[in-house]
Amino acid sequence: MTNNNKPQARDIAALSTALAKPRQEIEEAFVSVGSRLSEGAAMLNRLTRQFEALPAALQGEEVTEASSQLRAVARTALQLTEDFAKEKADLTRLVEVVSAANGPIGVLRRTVKMIGIVSINARVTAAGIVGDSDDFEVFTTDISTLSDSARSTIHEFSMVYR
Repeated sequence: MTNNNKPQARDIAALSTALAKPRQEIEEAFVSVGSRLSEGAAMLNRLTRQFEALPAALQGEEVTEASSQLRAVARTALQLTEDFAKEKADLTRLVEVVSAANGPIGVLRRTVKMIGIVSINARVTAAGIVGDSDDFEVFTTDISTLSDSARSTIHEFSMVYR
């Protein structure tokens, strides 16, 4: 610089050279930011168009059909839930009934066993009776048949329900 504080061409050229690189970096940054802003604006425009088209798409036939099917699935699921609760209650009741039947089945089994013993005793007694034994023999045979039938029925019942 000179004494009168006026810049010389040489000083301006040196200053211009010194500022060239930072100026270039600043310009590149502005261009990059501008480019990104343009991309962002384009993306925003695409999103805006898609959002504007969304209400029409949501009122379309496919969406209506899909909504109807979802409602049908929901109704079926609700019905299954209600049916499951009823079936669970029925099964609980069935378990209670079968549990309650265990005691009487045991008593009935012992009773049938006693009828079988009485039947055997009646046969032995019938064998010792002389004379009019035909009626007594029919009676003991009937008791024996009844006892066997009852024992078989109770056994089958207890195998199924225990």
